[in-house]
Amino acid sequence: MGVKETLKSVLQGFGLDIVRYVPELDEPFAVLPYLVRERLARKEPFFFIQVGANDGIIDDPIRDLIFAHRLPGLMIEPLPDMFEKLRRTYAGHSQLAFENVAISD
Repeated sequence: MGVKETLKSVLQGFGLDIVRYVPELDEPFAVLPYLVRERLARKEPFFFIQVGANDGIIDDPIRDLIFAHRLPGLMIEPLPDMFEKLRRTYAGHSQLAFENVAISD
């Protein structure tokens, strides 16, 4: 009997048990980076559309992916001031298209 089994046996004699504690994640698991990398690794075509792209910096969930992988996509932002900041953020990224429009019914 190994050390672990001996310790468990002794503790069980006192009504105790050893269990592995796995803490819950404080933040949601970011699955998007893994999905993008997987598709790119399989050489599958990839194109994104981001509606409400804002300035391309604040709370942007795909900014790092765009810079890291030069992802092609369409970025839509209705607010003129944010749209201009968005274009400046991604200056030199010819794989991106930009539209300063609102989408509604």
